[in-house]
Amino acid sequence: MQIRQLISGTCLCVAALCAAEMAARVQDLLRYGTPVSHTADLERDLQEREWWGRHGRPMGQYRHWRLNEDGLQVTPDVERRGDCRRWVVVGASESYGYFESPGMSWPAQLQRRLDDRGRCVEIGNASIVGMGIAQQVALYQHWLARIHPERVLVYPSPSFYLSNSAPRYPDSAAVSTVSAVWRPRLLERVSDVVEVPAPIQRWRVARWLKAGALRTGAVDRGARLLLLGQHLDSLSAVVRASGSELFVITHATRTGTEHGATKEQATTEQSILQSWRVFCPSVQAAEILQFEADANAMFRRGANDGRWRVLDVAPVLDGRSRLFADMVHFTDSGAGVFAEAVERLLLGSTS
Repeated sequence: MQIRQLISGTCLCVAALCAAEMAARVQDLLRYGTPVSHTADLERDLQEREWWGRHGRPMGQYRHWRLNEDGLQVTPDVERRGDCRRWVVVGASESYGYFESPGMSWPAQLQRRLDDRGRCVEIGNASIVGMGIAQQVALYQHWLARIHPERVLVYPSPSFYLSNSAPRYPDSAAVSTVSAVWRPRLLERVSDVVEVPAPIQRWRVARWLKAGALRTGAVDRGARLLLLGQHLDSLSAVVRASGSELFVITHATRTGTEHGATKEQATTEQSILQSWRVFCPSVQAAEILQFEADANAMFRRGANDGRWRVLDVAPVLDGRSRLFADMVHFTDSGAGVFAEAVERLLLGSTS
């Protein structure tokens, strides 16, 4: 009798999970147009790999992210004219729209602000999660230059240069394809709504930091800053060679605790700062913040030397924790403040 009940209960659980999985797939079909049988994968659906690196997949789609025929994110709710000026945004997850609601990334909000002003500008977002400046050089040279953008707005991620392995140009011999591995979409739904408890997050961060710090020795921050500048000079060179103009945007961070914060809020801020070290475990949190400041100072010096133009947005957002979802990614309102600052600096200095 007990065995029969166990089998019946197991069958009911399996049936319930299958029904929930099918419901998730039908919801994706109705909301995003994703086929029920499709194995959805962000990297495979939105990226293509070439001998020189990665670019957006033309007409790619994953959930609410949709790319145009050039493999760029564009704002779909505004009609474009063929004679509009073309600007391209190049960056990593901060520009991709990582935590923001659909259509609320800072490039999308900048597009709408320019539209409201009657500016005939089309902004194509070529950002790719995890892509550093060295890879962006190849992306622009082999893919983006052919669309002849008038302006290129790059939002660098300086902390990439503090990882255990120094960033480098793509290896032309390391071409690989992303295979389709079946994955239940129900897991995506769970991850969307279930948040890992703070004590578990802190334990995981401490474990990752310990493992990461053992893999390499100290990072030479001076050499890494020099490498960042060299890669940015290379990007400036290929952008100028195509007849375009490069604008470097200073990098904003969720540094410090806002005035009037409670002890619990201050503890949360420190935990977020420490979790940032997962990506660069060989340096301390204070060293990351100093590197960010040094990188922004280098961006400004480069503008003074005529190597590129600079949009000094960081002071507008630095330290305003309510504008960030984590240490560097924006909330909807944070992306809006960022877009407003970019618009003001662009139109004030280049119109």
